[in-house]
Amino acid sequence: MKVRSSPQPAAPDLVAPFSVSVAECPVLCTTVAGWQDQVIERCELVDEHADAELVWDRGVLFTDDFLRAFLAGAAAHEGPARAAVRPGRVHEAFGPNLLALGPQPGLLPYPLVVRGLADERPPTPLIVAQTDAAEARTLPAISSRAIVIPRERCFLWSLRHWSDVLVVNLALLQTELPRLLAGEPRAEGAEVHPSAQVARARLGRGVRIGPLAVVEDAFLDDGVSVDAHALVRRSYVGPGSRVEAYGFVRECVLGPETVVRVRGTLKSSVTLGSATILATVTRSVIGRNVFLSRETGIRSMLLDQRSVDVFVGDRRIDTLMPVLGVAIGDGARLGEVALGAGCEVPAGYILTSRDIRRLPPDLPREVPLLEVNGAFRSFTLRK
Repeated sequence: MKVRSSPQPAAPDLVAPFSVSVAECPVLCTTVAGWQDQVIERCELVDEHADAELVWDRGVLFTDDFLRAFLAGAAAHEGPARAAVRPGRVHEAFGPNLLALGPQPGLLPYPLVVRGLADERPPTPLIVAQTDAAEARTLPAISSRAIVIPRERCFLWSLRHWSDVLVVNLALLQTELPRLLAGEPRAEGAEVHPSAQVARARLGRGVRIGPLAVVEDAFLDDGVSVDAHALVRRSYVGPGSRVEAYGFVRECVLGPETVVRVRGTLKSSVTLGSATILATVTRSVIGRNVFLSRETGIRSMLLDQRSVDVFVGDRRIDTLMPVLGVAIGDGARLGEVALGAGCEVPAGYILTSRDIRRLPPDLPREVPLLEVNGAFRSFTLRK
């Protein structure tokens, strides 16, 4: 089925606590808007002279397989059609897109519509079948509850919340990494120490891999450095980033100029870029120009093994995710602070504390803050 392409602008609101819109949010080595354009181009389904149009907003992310299946179903359907899915395992793994679509029973409708040019009828939900392809992992000595990692190529998601940025990147890492690694294995100027272990990796221009480092199933973009004894596995590492000695990066998407310092650890996380990380970070989203000290503690699970909830305004929403870390806004600097699962640190905050589950909502959002004896106070950094 050939269609005209009609992308609609996403909501202008920024994805808190970051200074990026939905369309600019990272998706592997590109952005949401860039990913959508690449899918449309790869599917070769667009014809500007067609009698039907495909309408979607820049806040919905879909894969090649989903788009082809949706348009094939729409071709056999009389009248306008809207993409819809049943909450299957791909949604049970991360929660059924509750934060973007709201808790609702039955089908999940998405802003992806096919209609005739002159057809004003409301679209009918069109179910796109999904498989149960997934991998269940347990976390020994931490939880007996299995974490389901989807391997679903027919994937659709609507982005509104910071956790959605995490969801789409982790899901696409499972299915799209082979295509991402299909380029030239080693670009001009890439240097690999003879003792390093490199397997199924794509190295950009000027990449440096030090002695005894391990790089597997990873795309290292231009100018990336992986120092001695560091490990990078199943990840995309953005231009100019560095993983220092004994650093550990697994199943992550790192934005440009991210620095994982000596013995820093990133697992199943996303950084927007220019972050410096010494801490251990799991299933979190880190903004631009963030600094995490080695004393920063990030919890990603609750002791009673319940799913993690988050706050959207004053509403507490259960994400249905058994493991979820934190979101740290642009420019935040964290010292000896323990952040609870699902915590959100606003942009520009400077914090040192013992334990924070949720920042009080009445705090000013545009000044650095320091917690002293349990009370938050503003202060000015001295030159």
